[in-house]
Amino acid sequence: MPKPDPVSSLKHSPENNIPAPAVQSRFVWLRRIVSLMLLLLCAWAAWHWHQDLSHTPTNQRAFTFLAMGCAVYYVCLVTPFLPGVELGLSLMMLFGWQGVVAVYLTTQLGLNSAYWLGRLWRHPWQDRLIAGVRSDKLPRPLAWGTDKIRVHPAPALILLLNLPGNVILGGGGGLSMLYGLLKLLSPVQFLLASLVAASPAPLFFLLFPLFKSQG
Repeated sequence: MPKPDPVSSLKHSPENNIPAPAVQSRFVWLRRIVSLMLLLLCAWAAWHWHQDLSHTPTNQRAFTFLAMGCAVYYVCLVTPFLPGVELGLSLMMLFGWQGVVAVYLTTQLGLNSAYWLGRLWRHPWQDRLIAGVRSDKLPRPLAWGTDKIRVHPAPALILLLNLPGNVILGGGGGLSMLYGLLKLLSPVQFLLASLVAASPAPLFFLLFPLFKSQG
C-alpha cells in the first residue's frame, strides 16, 4: 500500500486553503491597529505632559521655550543634510522627562513628514535616481550596501538613523525622504521602524536616573 505524500497532504490541508490576499489583508489591518494604538498612546502621553507642564507661570515659560526648541528641531530634522541631533539631546537634558517626551514625539513627526515628502514628491529625475540606485553598475561597496538595504530595509533604517555622522548620508530627514522616494517601506512599516529607531536616546535619559539612584 503506497504511503501518502507528506508534501501533497500539506498542500491540501484545510489550514492552507486560506487565500493569500486574505492573509495579507489580515496583516495589513493588524499593522494599522497597532499603529493606531501607538499613536493614541503618544497623544495620551503628550496631553498629560502638557497638563503637568502648564500649571504655573514658570512652567508656562518653560513650555514656551521647549515648544520653540522643538519647532527648530523639527525644521532641522526634516531638512536633509542639516544636523539636529545635538539640539534634541540638549532639550532632553534641559527639560528632563518632559523634554524627552517632546523630543521623541517631534522626532516621529519629523521623520514621518520627511518620509511622506519623499513618497509624494514627483520630479523628472526621480525615475533616473531610482534606476541608478537599483543599477548593477554601482561600485562594489555601494552596491553591497544598497543590496542590504533593499533586502532588510527596516533594520537598515534603524541602523542608519543611529549611525554617528549620518548627516553625510542626508541625516534623518534625508534618509527618511529617500525611503519614501524609493518606497522601501510602507507607511505603517516606516512608522514602526522609526518608533524603534528613535527610542535609544530617550530610554537612556529616562532610565539613567534610576540606575544612578541605585548606585
